[in-house]
Amino acid sequence: QFGRRLDTVALRTGDSGVFRVAVDGEGVFDKAEDEYDVDAIVERVQAHV
Repeated sequence: QFGRRLDTVALRTGDSGVFRVAVDGEGVFDKAEDEYDVDAIVERVQAHV
């Protein structure tokens, strides 16, 4: 979906069910603060690439 606009995707291990999504170091989703909605996460990532 992101084609050549997205260079790298990295998964890092975390503790206690941590799930965060960041684009260029800027947080776009944090499970502790946001409702999990994959479509909303994709839209937020698209807005940054």
